[in-house]
Amino acid sequence: MADTRYYSPRLNRSLISPLYHAAKTQRVPMTTLASRLVAEGLSRMNKSGDQCVVAEEPPAPDSKRMEYKRRIAAFVAAQPVRVAGD
Repeated sequence: MADTRYYSPRLNRSLISPLYHAAKTQRVPMTTLASRLVAEGLSRMNKSGDQCVVAEEPPAPDSKRMEYKRRIAAFVAAQPVRVAGD
């Protein structure tokens, strides 16, 4: 029997890290998560009448960066105001 080979497209390099971390967070293999995401995307395309519709949500703010900015703002606000000549 002949060895059946399937076409396996490569993902963009920029997608690998987010996919890895999302899969790790959900505790599923990357291939499982990738399959789910592709299936969901194809389902959305079919529902939109064969037109490719991108429905992205805005990225969530980076919580560590937001916390850092909040702390810096609080620190600056707590500093006494110095007037030149004092």
